This record gives sequence, structure tokens and C-alpha cells, in this order.
Amino acid sequence: MNTASSGAVSRASALLVPCGALLLILSTACATPMNQAQVPSFRWLPRSEEAFLSPQPAEPELGLDATEDAEFRFYPPYSLERVLSTFNDCRGRRQHRGLDLAGVGEDMGLGTPIFAMAHSEVLLIGTPDLDRDKFGTWDKRSGSTERAKTMLPRSKEIEGYGKVHFFTRKNGSWNSGVVLVTRIMGGPLDGHILRYMHMAAIHPELEVGDILEPGQEIALMGGTAIRSSSPHVHLDLEDPLGTRIDLAPYLGLEADTKPVLCKRKKKKR
Repeated sequence: MNTASSGAVSRASALLVPCGALLLILSTACATPMNQAQVPSFRWLPRSEEAFLSPQPAEPELGLDATEDAEFRFYPPYSLERVLSTFNDCRGRRQHRGLDLAGVGEDMGLGTPIFAMAHSEVLLIGTPDLDRDKFGTWDKRSGSTERAKTMLPRSKEIEGYGKVHFFTRKNGSWNSGVVLVTRIMGGPLDGHILRYMHMAAIHPELEVGDILEPGQEIALMGGTAIRSSSPHVHLDLEDPLGTRIDLAPYLGLEADTKPVLCKRKKKKR
């Protein structure tokens, strides 16, 4: 198994307490075929959100171990200070069915680390370099891009990753941008699918088939396949039967219990 480098660990400590759908499987090193049924398909449509102007990163409380006699908690993948969108929010006529955590810190968190939430296996790595029809086309222009009424750099040099592009000019058919799909191993959520989307880069040592440990650095915050809202990581959880589950309570956040009243907006005449 590949693990994050010492440089990645040092950057991880800056954000968290030091204690700490699918036709092809793709990785940064190779393309490995898989059974389409292994990873449920999905579609998510982004929307605009309010601006969150560079607050300092919070130090989220570490979750509990997955045991039968204790409440299961995920390791926080990122600061929980800025929740952009919750499970029952609407995307046109559809529910969001996920959780969006906004980037925090300088440049709205662009380039800050994202962490594995659970002991899990990497099923799919998707980036524009691997399949731009699915995952979009990089915005490799110099200069800055406006998101949430704030001008943000389109790229940066980041230790351990090299030059990282934060945005895409085209979304791709998945509307996910850079995506990581994993399957939880063990505990009460064994076999559930956990997805991370809209990131800037996957950790360069990460490959399909790797086993992740909670708190391991997996990616960097970005704004891929996001047209106007703040940079954020979209997270969603799916059971083995393909039903989406609100993962907020597994991070110590309140469940989204508001009524689901998603309706198509009427066109203005």
C-alpha cells in the first residue's frame, strides 16, 4: 500500500489536530478494468453558494472507532466550519444527497489537504488527465478565476504534488471533477461506497486498490466541475443496495431533516 509522504503529513497537521458513476477504473499510474456493478453510478449537479471569505481552519474533533458497542464516527476529511450544502438541499428537481464542506484559509482553502474518512479500499480515481469526457477539462490559463465573488488563483506549486490546477473549463459528463471512490472495509458501514468530489489533485502516491487508513491524506481542495460557488469537497455515502445515506451524523453534525420539496424552477417569460 502506498501512503502519504512525510511532506504531506506535515501539511496535514496544519489543518487537523496532530493526534490525529462507472465504466472504467482509472489510476494515476494505469487503467484497470472493473465490473461496473462494483461502484454504483451517480449524477450530481452543482449550484451557486454564498461566499466564504478565508476564515482560519478549524480543528475538527476526531471521530470514534467503528466498533459494535460505540457510536460510529468518520474521521473528519476536512474542517467542518463551513458546510455549504446538506443532504436534502435541492438541485433543480433532485436532492443533493451529499454533504459539501467549503475550503477554509488562504484562497478559500485551495490546495489544502483532504483526508480519508474510514478504513477503505480505493475503487476509482478520476481526473481530467485520465478522461476529460467524464471528468472535465483543466483550466490551465494563467491568472485568476472568480468564485463566490472572490478572485482565486488558477494554479499553485504545492510540495509533493508539483503544479496543481484548481479549476476546470468544462465539467465532464459526471459533473464531479476530480473524484475518488472508495469502499468501506469493516465496522457497521462495511461495504458502503464513500465518494469525494471536486478536488484539485489526488495524492500522487495513491493508486486503485490501495487501502486507506482514517486520516491519511488523499487529495487537495479544489473547485473542479464547479461553475460559481466556493471551492469545496462534495462527500456522499451509499449503502450496498445503492441507497444514499446522510453522512452528516457520522461526522458529529446534525442530520438534514428539512422537508424535501424540490421542484423545477419556472422559466421567466
